[in-house]
Amino acid sequence: NIQILRFEKEADFISNWTESSWSAYQEKVLSIYDDIFAGDKKYFAADGGNWPPLGIACYLDSTRKVMGTVGLAQLPMPMLGMNYEDDMLEDHRHVELVIAINDDIEFMPLAEYLSAQSTFPWYWGTHFDNGHTIPCKQLIDIGSKMTHMLFIEEASFLQKISIPRFKKNKVRLLFLIPIHESEQRYAEQHS
Repeated sequence: NIQILRFEKEADFISNWTESSWSAYQEKVLSIYDDIFAGDKKYFAADGGNWPPLGIACYLDSTRKVMGTVGLAQLPMPMLGMNYEDDMLEDHRHVELVIAINDDIEFMPLAEYLSAQSTFPWYWGTHFDNGHTIPCKQLIDIGSKMTHMLFIEEASFLQKISIPRFKKNKVRLLFLIPIHESEQRYAEQHS
């Protein structure tokens, strides 16, 4: 049974997790972000003191603000079995998330939003994937007319960024792009 094999693999991951494997991964991701994103850097713990460790790296410059998770990829997301063939499944279960916004938008509510999304797949028994959308009340709270975030893995207007593997697992970087409600409906109908 494929599900039993997944449970065994996840149990093996948890029993073999070490602080040093986390630190090495954290340093690699932060180094990649540092090389690509400009501006003053801030780093926040976003795990609330719980396992697994998670951080949010924020880069602030004169034109944009970029926030990215560091450590979300440690745990494989659930519920991908119905979307991918078994041989492709492991290439889609580990992600990091990035939000890029204009400089004139307040970033702390969106950094908190990004942190909150780090438990979403496991709390709701679902996953994040290219083309998915998710509500974002914080956009409205900061005065935007946009209401949702669209998950995008690749687009002509996004820089291609390769995130290092975590314990032999491929890690995908998904960008969260603010969109209007009409765009969300379109994405939902056509993804």
